[in-house]
Amino acid sequence: VRHILSRDPEIGIEHYPGGLIIRAGQYPDLTPLTEGLSPQYLAVNQLIRPIRVQPEKGHSLHFYGVNHFDELSTQAWYARYDQGPLTVSPLESGTPALVTGYWTTPIFPSTMRFIAQGEMAPPGKEGEVIWWDLASEAADDGNAQAPRS
Repeated sequence: VRHILSRDPEIGIEHYPGGLIIRAGQYPDLTPLTEGLSPQYLAVNQLIRPIRVQPEKGHSLHFYGVNHFDELSTQAWYARYDQGPLTVSPLESGTPALVTGYWTTPIFPSTMRFIAQGEMAPPGKEGEVIWWDLASEAADDGNAQAPRS
């Protein structure tokens, strides 16, 4: 995180016991802009998008109600800095997976492998590069099971 974001002096990173605080720009951007977006916010969003909170139905980090968020506006608010679809596949061996899921490769056509988010994609025999395709996303709860067909 620090290696990628340290390229911009307007982005600050602070450690605290529970993780990192990332500051993009001098002040928080609370506007729902779609044009003239802060390059710092775009850079941070691109990096953390794969691990961004995806609220389940009825959950939000904001209050619901009159003049507050609802489920649709919550999703739109979280995605306001997204620049196109999230590309997670193909995954090159030796690089970290952006999402947890079951992955396949043409090298081993009958094999499906569970790769957790952040885990390095495995290489082939003798370290050859393999390209993995995401077959399906999965929860990373430590109890990985093959998906049902």
